[in-house]
Amino acid sequence: MFNIGLPELILIFIIALVVVGPDKLPEVARTLGRTFAQIKGALEDVKETIEEEAKKELVKPVTDIKEDLKKEVETIYKEANDTISSLKEAKPTDKEDDESSRG
Repeated sequence: MFNIGLPELILIFIIALVVVGPDKLPEVARTLGRTFAQIKGALEDVKETIEEEAKKELVKPVTDIKEDLKKEVETIYKEANDTISSLKEAKPTDKEDDESSRG
């Protein structure tokens, strides 16, 4: 993350020891550790919230498309049934064909 090696850590420790003092250094280190842990937790919460919202935003268009397709298919199905019904009504039955050929 920060690309800090062992020499840099030693230098940071020495500076902290001089600035804070040996008595308070463990307390400061604990406080920094807790602070970093809280920041990390908060970042994870933000990340999860963003991911959830992104999923919601992706699911909504898919659901809308699904509903539109369903309506289109239902319309086509109804039109096809209407066309088939009208063709059946317009087509003479076999008995009518026999009677007209005899007549």
